[in-house]
Amino acid sequence: MVSKINETFLGVLDLPPHDSRFNACLPVPSDWPICSGKRPESFTLPNFFNHTSVEEVGAVLQEWAWLTKLGCHHGAEWFLCLLLAPRCTAPPHPHLPCRSFCQVLQDSCWASLEDGRLPVECHLLPDGGQEPGGPACASVSNLKAESGVSLLQLIGDPPPDEIPRMTGPRGERGFIFNRASVSGQPALAHIPNPFHRHFSLVFHIKPTSPDASVLFSITDGPQKIMYVGVKLSAVQNGRQRVQFFYTEPGSEASYEAASFEVPSLVETWSRFSLSVFDEQVTFYQGCDSEPQVVKFERSPDPMELDPGAGIFVGQAGGADADKFKGVILDLKVVGDPRAAERLCDDEDDSDAASGDFGSGDGERRQTGRTVKTTPRPLRPVPAPPLIPSEGNRLREPGTAGSKGEKGDRGDQGLTGDLGPAGPKGKSSSSGSSSGSSSSSSQGGGQKGEKGVKVCEQ
Repeated sequence: MVSKINETFLGVLDLPPHDSRFNACLPVPSDWPICSGKRPESFTLPNFFNHTSVEEVGAVLQEWAWLTKLGCHHGAEWFLCLLLAPRCTAPPHPHLPCRSFCQVLQDSCWASLEDGRLPVECHLLPDGGQEPGGPACASVSNLKAESGVSLLQLIGDPPPDEIPRMTGPRGERGFIFNRASVSGQPALAHIPNPFHRHFSLVFHIKPTSPDASVLFSITDGPQKIMYVGVKLSAVQNGRQRVQFFYTEPGSEASYEAASFEVPSLVETWSRFSLSVFDEQVTFYQGCDSEPQVVKFERSPDPMELDPGAGIFVGQAGGADADKFKGVILDLKVVGDPRAAERLCDDEDDSDAASGDFGSGDGERRQTGRTVKTTPRPLRPVPAPPLIPSEGNRLREPGTAGSKGEKGDRGDQGLTGDLGPAGPKGKSSSSGSSSGSSSSSSQGGGQKGEKGVKVCEQ
C-alpha cells in the first residue's frame, strides 16, 4: 500500500487545490477507525494521495490507525486526516499538514515506525514558510512531544501556596516540597491516554530527608496503585535506591519494575533520568556516569488510564504515604525514550567534570545488576535513521548479520637488518690443517678456509 501511495506523490502535487473539476464532498463513514466522530461529517476527494473512493481511503486509515493509539504524538490523527480525509471547506483552510508537522511526528514516533517511515515523505509537503501565494498548510506545536510536560505544568501555574519557590545553585527556579505540599492534578489534562509506551522521566532534585519518598506518580482514580512512579528508598549505610514502578491496569498493588542503587542523595543537588523502551529501563545518573539497564516484564497492551487518574509531584496521593521532602528544580515527562540521554545537554564542561553528586569519585559509576540485567549499551535506544526507507510496521528486533569474509593477506614486509656476527669457532684438533675451524653449535662464527695438506718426504 505504501509503495502504491508513493507513486502518486508528484501527480497529486500538480492538482490545483479546491478545483470543482476534481473535488467532491462525501459523507464520513461511521465505521472508520479514525477521522470520524468529532470531525466534520463530510470530507473531500481526491485527497493528497489521489484517492477517488471511500474504500481506498478507509483501507489506508485502517492500516495506519495503530499510530494514533500509541500516544507518541497528540497530533497523529489530525496529520493522517489532513492527508487522507480533508475537510470540505473553502479556502484558505489548509488541506495539507506542513513539512514541519511531518518532521515533528516522525521524530516523536520513530521508535514505533519501521525505519522512521510515515505514509508520506516529509519533503513532499509544503513548507510553512513558503512564498506568498503558495499552498496553505497546518502546523502543530511540539511542546509536549519535544520538551515534555514540565514541573510547573504538573504542580500548577501559579503553584499552590504549600509549595514555596526558591532559587537553585545556578539561578534556576525551584520549588520546596514538604509533608504539607499538595500537588495532585487530573492526569489526562497533561498526558495522553493510553500513556506513552516509550518515554523518559527527568529529575533534578535535592532531598533534605533520608526517609523514603515518592518523587513522581501517575495513579488510578481511587489512588490505590501507581501506574507509573519513581520513589527514593530510605538511606541505609550511606546508600539508597531509585525505584521505578510500572503497574498494569487492574493490578491490586503497585509493582516495582526496577531499582537502581546510588550513593545517598540527601543534601546534594542530583540529576538523574529514566528511559523506558520496550521491556527495559535505563537509568542515567549525573552527567558522566555509565547507564544502568534493567529488564522488566510488561504486557504488550497499551497503558489505559482511568478517567479519574491523578498525576502527582512529590507524592502519590493515597497510593503511597511517603512524601518527598526537599527541593525539585526540574521534573519532565517526555514521550521520547531518547530524552533521558540528553540529561546534561545544558551543562558546561566544568559541571560534567565535577558531577552533580559532589564527590567526583568512582563510587558514582554503578554498572548493572545481578538480577534481571542486560549488558549496558552505550546508548539503550538506536538513533533514528538519517535516510528513511519503505515500511510502516512496528519496529522489531533484528537478527545478527553473518560473519564477513576473511580479508586478503597483506604484502610481505621488508627484510630486516643483518644481525651481529657470533664469536669465532674453536680450531679443529685433527692433522695439520691450518686455518680449518669448526663452528660451535652456539657460536655462529663464519667457517674458515680449508687448510693445505703437507706431504712428508
